[in-house]
Amino acid sequence: MPKTSHRPHVAIVGAGFSGFQAAQSLAASGEFEITLLDRDGRHVFTPLIYQVATGILRPDDITVSPRSHLPRGARVLAETVRRVNFDRHCLETDSEAIPYDYLVLATGSKSRIIDIPGARDHALPFMTLEDAIVVRQRFAELLTDETLGRVPSVAIVGGGTTGCELAGSLAEWAKLLDRELRIHLLQSGDRLLSEFDAKPARAAQRRLQRLGVEVLLETRVQRVMQHAVLVDRGRPIAADIVVWTAGVAAAVPQVSAKSVIGETGKLRVRPTLQLNSNWSNSTESARNGRPSDSRFENVFAIGDVAIDGARPRPAVAPVALQQGVAVARNIYRHARGQPLKPFRYLDKGRLAIVGGYLGVGRIAGVPFSGPLAWFLWLAVHWVYLPGWGNRRAALLAWWRTYGLGARSRRPLPRSQSISSSITPQP
Repeated sequence: MPKTSHRPHVAIVGAGFSGFQAAQSLAASGEFEITLLDRDGRHVFTPLIYQVATGILRPDDITVSPRSHLPRGARVLAETVRRVNFDRHCLETDSEAIPYDYLVLATGSKSRIIDIPGARDHALPFMTLEDAIVVRQRFAELLTDETLGRVPSVAIVGGGTTGCELAGSLAEWAKLLDRELRIHLLQSGDRLLSEFDAKPARAAQRRLQRLGVEVLLETRVQRVMQHAVLVDRGRPIAADIVVWTAGVAAAVPQVSAKSVIGETGKLRVRPTLQLNSNWSNSTESARNGRPSDSRFENVFAIGDVAIDGARPRPAVAPVALQQGVAVARNIYRHARGQPLKPFRYLDKGRLAIVGGYLGVGRIAGVPFSGPLAWFLWLAVHWVYLPGWGNRRAALLAWWRTYGLGARSRRPLPRSQSISSSITPQP
């Protein structure tokens, strides 16, 4: 890409929470040329994909074009990054080589269906908007099939936030359509929502059970078949659809230096969020303000794809958003010859909902559950959902769903899809 001015060029790979936030923060100064690369050129508000999968929202309600939120001079390219060449300081795409002065890798994570026999063939991953559209198609077909001749069954693997929100919303969808549906929520641990305190997690489990969800704790999947899941000791659980929400892996791009990839499969970063190819001198390099390899002085990694030492950050949007702001500030400092500052995460709390009017949360270290947590969840997600058109659509959809008890029963076209912005590391 030819330089159009003397301003440093910042290339950002990935239009998720961290990459989109970094682009917005950098663009505000007008001091940099910015290129944001994403395969589809769209930002997806991923915390709400389960509502797409269960007929509450449309895919367009949670997607936004970054072009509409960035200055006209910023470029947004719908490109696939095939390889990052640190030696030549460029990104290799299908159509061109894009040089950079600064690089921000924000490629996020991907679904990890672990190596269980039949899981990759018969389980549906649940990580992206594309996954949610496929799951919604299958759910809608199952709920509207009048010829089945038996009670249909769904198995959701993973009792974290995504699995619980999906199970609760699906159970309510079936009740709104007056259709009988068996839902099994399989969790390998001894309780649901391990990321929350025990008391609100128990409240969420009770709510799911009142909705008719069969919660199976300390249950490990051994095999996935076309219409069943085998759990401990080979016990079969009938399942017309298996949705896999357990486990994610970093979507690491092809890179010219494998030393920056840690044992966890994530990109190693220093506290300043610069890439680091050597854990052993991380403390020393943090003191002297330089990364362990000069090739990575201008390269940063943020969000789910990055790990700082042995302390993994929660794979949640607030971490990604705060890192997007922090990396923009450190690029400012580096361009001005100032020392970089380490990233410090401010934990503002966590929230989740289980169907209508029941939420769980922890704010300022205080756990709680009930309608207040549900309302706060709606308010927080409405505020952070980008675009007034999307916020208006979400507000109307929530009023129809929770106020009027109405929800779409139509399948979505299979052609609607969103993909990740990179070619994953093999």
